[in-house]
This record gives sequence, structure tokens and C-alpha cells, in this order.
Amino acid sequence: MEFSPSRSLLSWLYGLLWIVTLFLKTMCPETLMKEISTALLLNILNFCQLSSVPLQILFYLNGVYYIFYFLATLLMIIYKSQVFSYPDNFLALDLALLFIMAILEAVRLYLGTKGNLTEEEASLGVSLVITVGSAILSVYFLVWETYVLKADVIINAILLVTYGLEAILQIIAIAAFVN
Repeated sequence: MEFSPSRSLLSWLYGLLWIVTLFLKTMCPETLMKEISTALLLNILNFCQLSSVPLQILFYLNGVYYIFYFLATLLMIIYKSQVFSYPDNFLALDLALLFIMAILEAVRLYLGTKGNLTEEEASLGVSLVITVGSAILSVYFLVWETYVLKADVIINAILLVTYGLEAILQIIAIAAFVN
């Protein structure tokens, strides 16, 4: 059996609850004692949350980074359309995909945050599926866009790394929620 700090802390809290319950039995009327011990037990059970703090931090950081990513990509598309001979149909496609990606990102981050904080595997699973779609769109802007600048490569590589880390943490969180 491996040592887990959270399990030993939980055992300590149960012991403390037992001591408090004994004390309350000797000092309080029975109805008051039941209410207090029930409240203490509920607080201890709420202590065992399965939400992933690293995943939540990554969702927040990715939300902030995506605002930068969106603006930088939009400005680079405008720059490329002015400096290079950018075919109009590809310009419209790139802009449409960028805005679709922004909508997907907002939905993905909302569902991921909601699923993580409420410990709902369904919301987190949908967010994971949308993460795959967003990663495919990021690969489009990294590889298949009409003109790819070094700045495109850098910002898309960072975005893909965060998507990969989020996907791993989402899978771990979903596994914890199911168990």
C-alpha cells in the first residue's frame, strides 16, 4: 500500500471528528450534537475533491494565451494579405477558420472549466473532443495555411503544447471522476 498524504490527512480528520463527537456527546443535548457532527462530516467529505488544480490553471493560462494567439494570427493574416499575393478565397477560408477556432476555444474552455470544477466527466469529455478539433485547426495554421511565417510556427507550437498538456490532464481528471 503506497503512502498518500491526502489519505493520512483524511484519517487524521476522521479521528478528529471522532474526538469532537465524543466531546459533544458529553457537553451538548443530543439533537444539537447530531446537527454539529453531521455538519462536520459534510465538511470533511467536501474536503475530498477530485477537481484538478493543474488543469484549472492550464485552462486559465490557455484562455489568456488564446486571446494573444487570436489577435496575433489575425494581424499576421492581415499583414500577409497586404505584403504577399494572398488569393481571396484562401483569405476568406483562413479568416473563417480562425473565427471558428475562436468559438470552439470559448466553448472548450467553458465546458472544461465547468466539468473540472463540478467534477462532471461528460462536460470534460466534450471539452476533450473539442480540444482535438482545436488542435487540428492549430495544425492547419501551422502547416496548411497559405503562407506560414516563423511567428505562426512559434505561436502554434505553444498552443499545441498547451493542448497536449490539457488533454493529458483531462484524461486523468475524467479517470478520477469515474472512479
